[in-house]
Amino acid sequence: MSALTRPFRRRLSRHEGDAAGAAGEQASAPQAPPEPAPTDIAPNDPLLAYFQTATGAVDLDTLELDSPALRELRESGVKLAVPLV
Repeated sequence: MSALTRPFRRRLSRHEGDAAGAAGEQASAPQAPPEPAPTDIAPNDPLLAYFQTATGAVDLDTLELDSPALRELRESGVKLAVPLV
């Protein structure tokens, strides 16, 4: 009976060590930045018209539009938008 117990104890101690190591790895992992709050875009906003004509990802830092939604997106830290039209 002790022959069965020894391997079981070894396996158990390995799993406990793995769990402690994994917990240490999780604590040192970098945190993801918080997600920005949803932004409403008015139907007459020029950003909406631009998004409807865009064929791919849009770099918001390079846009030169007078748009309240664009200002709000920049203030919340959004750098890139992919319009799904």
